[in-house]
Amino acid sequence: MLLKTPFVLRFVAALVTLSVANLLSAQLSFTTVFSGGDTTQQNATTAALNSLAGYFSNNITLKVSVTIGDLNNADTLGSSSASFSQDGTYFYTTPLYNVRTSTDLSGSATSVTINMNTNAGITWGYSAGAPGTAAYSWQTVIMHEVIHSMGFYDGIADQTGALAEADYTIFDSFAKNNTGNVAFTSYTTDGERATAITGNNLV
Repeated sequence: MLLKTPFVLRFVAALVTLSVANLLSAQLSFTTVFSGGDTTQQNATTAALNSLAGYFSNNITLKVSVTIGDLNNADTLGSSSASFSQDGTYFYTTPLYNVRTSTDLSGSATSVTINMNTNAGITWGYSAGAPGTAAYSWQTVIMHEVIHSMGFYDGIADQTGALAEADYTIFDSFAKNNTGNVAFTSYTTDGERATAITGNNLV
């Protein structure tokens, strides 16, 4: 889930302004199924996905289901969800697993699920540029949420340190405790993980 964080949104929004022509040749593509939303919102979503695709060279098509509507919470911009598949030790979000195994799910089960909030308390900017004052970038949030479902997703409960799956996600495997250079995945108990994620030393 993505909460309102203007600094992060405006910083990441710069990514959206990059021209796809200046990126690696885009082979990753998305097919999108919409539920709700107007033409402007749907077009902005498509533009964001096209920009994001330019960062990946895998010849894969991922299906994205986008639900647009009032989530009855003005503090939430959007949310994402995805199932997990295990490959060896680590768990991968299923879209990332599909990319690794060159599995094309464009014609079958939905890979990525996104919810975008149209609550009246949120002002959206739909262009690729930075949003106006007190507004939020729709395209940036779309990219942020899709990237979560594509694998930038930790599997640790914030309060307890419990694992969401039977083992760590591949994203977790890249984190370490900068004090002593300890790999995060070496922690074996909920308490160790809870201490690590609240200690301001994970990198």
